Amino acid sequence: MLNTIQLSIQGDEVVIDKSILVSSNYMIQVVKMLSQPKPKWNEIRQVIANSNVQDFEELYRFLYDNAGVYASGHEGMVAILVNEYSYQANFRIDKEINIMALIAKLIELK
Repeated sequence: MLNTIQLSIQGDEVVIDKSILVSSNYMIQVVKMLSQPKPKWNEIRQVIANSNVQDFEELYRFLYDNAGVYASGHEGMVAILVNEYSYQANFRIDKEINIMALIAKLIELK
């Protein structure tokens, strides 16, 4: 949070960057949706698409850090999947397809 505030200082004022707010908001939404008894892949895909995020590194970390929220008892498998798909993302042109493949695997853990 401190880093975000420091990066938001312009002159003597704090200027809120709405893209930062959207970024963290969509990640929270994804975790909430994954926490549902029957997560819907298409709805999660729409949230991710609407975020206009091109780099999903923060989302990979957020999914890893919050595995206990949406995949209680399967945190180890989440770690393996996040590691695998974040590595594969380095070789993909369309990174959204890669993150959605991970989401599909996480839904299977339910």
